[in-house]
Amino acid sequence: MRPRQSDHNKYSTRLRSLLTKIPLFNNLPQEVQDKLIAVAIPRHFRAGQVIYLEGEPAGAIFIIENGWVKATRMSHQGREQALRFLHSGGVFGDVAVF
Repeated sequence: MRPRQSDHNKYSTRLRSLLTKIPLFNNLPQEVQDKLIAVAIPRHFRAGQVIYLEGEPAGAIFIIENGWVKATRMSHQGREQALRFLHSGGVFGDVAVF
């Protein structure tokens, strides 16, 4: 579900500001950033919610605006292994998409 136009405009302004702080995106030409912003969809995830599982097809690049994400992997013994913690401005899913 796409947000209302006024909400999307507010989100676009916040995303443009965030992109300027992320090395992966800050040197992109303005028109490329504009295209990314135009297709961006804000999402909210609850604490403990799985965003995607290792091995699933990549369908999106995620940029953390607020909060944090713990990237984990399951060991062969079934134990969760924390790989890294990402905070505001953190990007994940980019390697699989690119």
